[in-house]
Amino acid sequence: MPSKIFLFQQLIDAQEIPIQPGIYDGFSARLMQRMGFKSASISGAGLSETNLGWADVGLMGLGTIREMEQQFLTAGQWHAKYGAVADRQGEGVGGE
Repeated sequence: MPSKIFLFQQLIDAQEIPIQPGIYDGFSARLMQRMGFKSASISGAGLSETNLGWADVGLMGLGTIREMEQQFLTAGQWHAKYGAVADRQGEGVGGE
């Protein structure tokens, strides 16, 4: 089976523009999967605003964001078939 990096590169190189819905929890990941999208995007802002009700102002540390991503990407083996681009901005996030 080809690697996710190879499959993602194929999406980028294709003639049609890939559409990546933003996902922020397990439910939105399953919706994305059911709708037939091949990749998704995850942002620290989306996770912070959905889970804490606040903008991404450093309340969630990078470790917390990574853990949340793993939890919902692993749900239902979603990560085994699909790729996700994560915008984590490693420096200055939550003091980490």
